Amino acid sequence: MERISFSKSNQKKFIQRVCNGKSLMSFLKENNVMLNISYSSFKKYYSEQLTLPLSVFETLCRIGNI
Repeated sequence: MERISFSKSNQKKFIQRVCNGKSLMSFLKENNVMLNISYSSFKKYYSEQLTLPLSVFETLCRIGNI
C-alpha cells in the first residue's frame, strides 16, 4: 500500500484544512461513506502516528476541493 509522507506536522495541518473547522468525529460521520475508515485510524492519521495511505489522501483532496 502506497503512503504519503508529509513533513513534521504538515499531515495534521492538511487534515485540519480538509475538516474546515469541524471536529474529527463530525467530519468522519459526514464523509464516512467516501472515506471508509475507522475513527481510531482517522485520529492516528491526525496525530501523525500513521502516515496517510494514498487512497485516503486522494479522497480527502476530493472532499476538501484541494
